Amino acid sequence: MTSSDHQFADRPGPDSEQPDDTVWTADRIRALGPVTDITTGARIFGLSRAAAYELAARDQFPVAVLRFDSQ
Repeated sequence: MTSSDHQFADRPGPDSEQPDDTVWTADRIRALGPVTDITTGARIFGLSRAAAYELAARDQFPVAVLRFDSQ
């Protein structure tokens, strides 16, 4: 495990049912890279997963959302 892996070891995965008490600093957000999943984005903004998907569907999510066809 690298030091960067260890840095995020306490973060639940996107499908986790556990509450996320991660403190999202600017450095932690930058460490995610240029793209992340909408669930992580929701946690960063303090939104529920459902609220994030609803905002994304209305093109009102606080940042750009990339949509990929699942077919």
